[in-house]
Amino acid sequence: MSYSSDTTAGPSPDLSAYIKSSGGTTIASATKKVQKKTVPTPETLSLTVPSGTAVGSYNVVGTLTDGGVTMTNIQNQALIICNGAAITGQPGSATACSGATVNFALTATGTSLTHQWKKGGVNVPDGGAVSGATTATLTINPVNSGHAGTYTCTVSSPCGPTSVTSSGATLTVPATTVIAANPSNRTVCQGASASFSVTADGASLSYQWRKNGINISGATSATYAIGSVVPADAGSYDCVVNGTCGGTKTSDAAALTVQTPPAITVHPGNQFPCSGGTAVFSVTATGSSLTYQWKRNGVIVVDTPTISGSTTATLTLTSVGAVTRVPTP
Repeated sequence: MSYSSDTTAGPSPDLSAYIKSSGGTTIASATKKVQKKTVPTPETLSLTVPSGTAVGSYNVVGTLTDGGVTMTNIQNQALIICNGAAITGQPGSATACSGATVNFALTATGTSLTHQWKKGGVNVPDGGAVSGATTATLTINPVNSGHAGTYTCTVSSPCGPTSVTSSGATLTVPATTVIAANPSNRTVCQGASASFSVTADGASLSYQWRKNGINISGATSATYAIGSVVPADAGSYDCVVNGTCGGTKTSDAAALTVQTPPAITVHPGNQFPCSGGTAVFSVTATGSSLTYQWKRNGVIVVDTPTISGSTTATLTLTSVGAVTRVPTP
């Protein structure tokens, strides 16, 4: 620091200055010879505050002496020693789901510190989910997507430097996992392809398809496809979706129906009824959604009072005789 005084005494007085604590202990001093002047002019004496001096209030005392005799006591001045603001611990970025609690904190040293948190360079006010906007710790509870952004804190002190700003801490609020579109039922013929798809929103999504509640190995994308369907593939399919937020979501189940081609396993046998008797022809077949149509000599048979079952697995002829004719449509 510097101290000024007019000196008119002589011939070569000493100008001394001291920094003293409130208890009178001298923590710094300086002395220099000054020349007698006929016209008062300022003299400057510099004092250096020792490193590590405690923060507090001090007095600066000045004297002008000549030959050990104090000629004048220069008016005391007050000196306040304080530390400027310095950030020693930066806030860290955070990722939090909606509804969680987030704290941004920093550590700083200095005298009479004040804090102001900012988001995107704009002061953050206390209120609603936000508290501690003017303290060393900013709390957001509960978090929602609107709180996402970059936060900094400006720390101020009456000592220089008057203010410092922390590095930015980013708050990321991932979207909550939700299934937007469920897979649809599929009906395909044996040998054809079939696929199921699910649409989900969220962050860092993973997928696991299941058949009848059992995980399908390797089926870990949003779409599950079967290249050539066989009857054993028929069943109920769903997808379990997991994301950063919102836990696990399971889609609605979708049914896969496999249509198999028709195949006759038991053919009808020859019939030899007596005149006026009854003849029954039966066929056994496998396949999906089977229909039947009996024919006589390649011509479609229709039901009549003496013919029944022309479109079923069993055709029955009654009152069979020499005059019985099988009508055609």
